[in-house]
Amino acid sequence: MARPFRDLTVIIPTLNEAANMGPLTEKLVRLYRGARILVVDDNSSDGTPEIVRRLSRKFSGVRLLSRKGKARGLTSSIIDGLQAAQTEFVVVMDGDGQHPPEKVRDLVILLRHGCKVAVACRRSVASEWPVHRRLISHGAQNLGKLRLLASRSASSSDLLSGFFGLRRKFALEVHARNKERFVADGYKFLFDFLKCAPRGTSICETSYVFGMRTKGTSKIGTRQCAAFVKSLIS
Repeated sequence: MARPFRDLTVIIPTLNEAANMGPLTEKLVRLYRGARILVVDDNSSDGTPEIVRRLSRKFSGVRLLSRKGKARGLTSSIIDGLQAAQTEFVVVMDGDGQHPPEKVRDLVILLRHGCKVAVACRRSVASEWPVHRRLISHGAQNLGKLRLLASRSASSSDLLSGFFGLRRKFALEVHARNKERFVADGYKFLFDFLKCAPRGTSICETSYVFGMRTKGTSKIGTRQCAAFVKSLIS
């Protein structure tokens, strides 16, 4: 049986996403035959690791990477995932249902065509998205763009996206050369990566509608905002 996505690992950083992991994982398995699904769990307390272990017994391509005992942080979770993956390409997506699994295919196609970075950019957001979240996102995007422009860094039309694809070896090389510039306990890996990527890095984009969280609660708060400020000045 053909396995057309053997070159792909989907990295899903999680923190208390038990309600979403089953439907998301099963959909990814169905859509991307041969792909590996690596769930990097940041010490969830709601049973997420147990659900992923159960899924891994059902699907051979699913694996749990537990970060129990490590300091929490989305960026450090993604870095751990990159180091644990073994495929040529990786796609990073959230486990909360806001990133459509169908768009993973578009990111992989862009990477296969030679892009070093493929970003799924939010064309619009669900109408139910709160006004204050829209304002925070808009302000952060503008600050980030100014920061990247000032340093003549690589950029994207959605530089705060949490849904993107990378050539794994290239990503690890960029991180290895710039470890101190990645905010390990931060939440915007792509922004840190763009700060550090060589000028002229090929960055490709596709678009999608950013949905509402399927289940569970948002993790955005003062800690996440403070971490982004730290990313801006590092």
